[in-house]
Amino acid sequence: KVLYGTAANALTQSQSTQSLTLTHSLGATNLTRRTTYFYQLVSKDAAGNSASSVVASIVTSSGKTSSLTNLQAVNGSVVLSWSKSIDPFAQSVVIYRGTSAYPTANDTAALLATLPDVNTLSYRDSAVTSGTTYYYSLYTLDDQGTLSDSAQITFTPSVVAPAPAPASGGGGGGGGSSVYIPPLAAPAVPRALGAPDQIVLSWKNPVAADFVRTRVIRKADSDPQNVSDGTVIYEGTGEQFTDTTASSSITYHYAIVALNQSLTPGIFARVQAKLGDRSAGEVMGALAQLSTSTTAVVTPTGLVLILSKDLKRGMTDAEVTRLQSFLQSLGYLPASVTPTGYFGGATQAAVIKYQRAKAITPAAGLVGPTTRKFLGGGSTAPTATTGSKITRVLIYGMQGADVLLLQQLLQSKNYLGKSITPNGSFGPVTLTAVKQLQCAILKVCSG
Repeated sequence: KVLYGTAANALTQSQSTQSLTLTHSLGATNLTRRTTYFYQLVSKDAAGNSASSVVASIVTSSGKTSSLTNLQAVNGSVVLSWSKSIDPFAQSVVIYRGTSAYPTANDTAALLATLPDVNTLSYRDSAVTSGTTYYYSLYTLDDQGTLSDSAQITFTPSVVAPAPAPASGGGGGGGGSSVYIPPLAAPAVPRALGAPDQIVLSWKNPVAADFVRTRVIRKADSDPQNVSDGTVIYEGTGEQFTDTTASSSITYHYAIVALNQSLTPGIFARVQAKLGDRSAGEVMGALAQLSTSTTAVVTPTGLVLILSKDLKRGMTDAEVTRLQSFLQSLGYLPASVTPTGYFGGATQAAVIKYQRAKAITPAAGLVGPTTRKFLGGGSTAPTATTGSKITRVLIYGMQGADVLLLQQLLQSKNYLGKSITPNGSFGPVTLTAVKQLQCAILKVCSG
């Protein structure tokens, strides 16, 4: 029998044979590539005497990254969509297009697009001709440059006639069969949250049969008046986007608009924000209060809460509201509790949970100097690199020296494998390591 697993003290899987021979061959299937597995051999003779080997280890080969699944194509130019890759090492999506056969990764002339974020789940090919059949091959690319097998789909776009405007005036009859189709409703509950170094946008897509995707248009200092008046910073089917290219001291105006199958824009939803409108803790609290949708709300991690005073039960203060939102975002205060600014029993219980999780003594529910230091990140300030600090919110897709420091810290705590070279890029491997740390320490596994 072969016992195996991903931890030396947890060999939870096994393969066995009852053959009484001196040599055996057993295969283990459905293993994760580039992963260390531990195994132990157990042998038993006809009399029931058994012996076990020492626990050894092996690293699975690199292999190929997983292919995309549930690939679909719909009209309006050609909109490709797919399910998220399950491969933890996949980092980008590469799309090839042909008109006579499915192209391969060697057909450099057929390269249509490279999407740098593997979490992108759709792509619009607008340079198409009605009636022409197109062949698409999509690959995922991992952090070592390994391509998956291709996911393939073919599609022939057709012209979708625009809806006629409603007839003006009254009376008359006969003749036409045109039906006025109203524009798509504006995306609901639009929000723009200006954090210190990024602006987080969120909305709810309209529920309509001909909804294709949502476009976000940004313009400095005034509202976009149409779909061409500004910079398109997002287009897809999600319900949240983080604008990381905003500049300080500029008020950005955003138009969020839904598109139908003929790419006709609906009614605009408008919001505005600038960097520094809110503290990082306030943004985290606001995100935590967003209702659950089919698209998960990504809550940034690494945020801190800076308080200017001690807080205790019975107080009513704006800083209590910030504390409540912060504790709620970490899961210590129930989502059913509305942050009111009053420090009552529920808030005290949440503080006690936080203090116990951080081993703060006494865990009595008083937010004093020690607890305030922990809330502000003072107890876990980075020390791996002299002079370096993590001073901003770090989320998936970011790059920089602070991400490099985060990776070094994760590696020093054994959450990031020793075989991984920190590169300063917050990709899938770093995301997995962050979640593991959060699950172990904060009991909140948001990434």
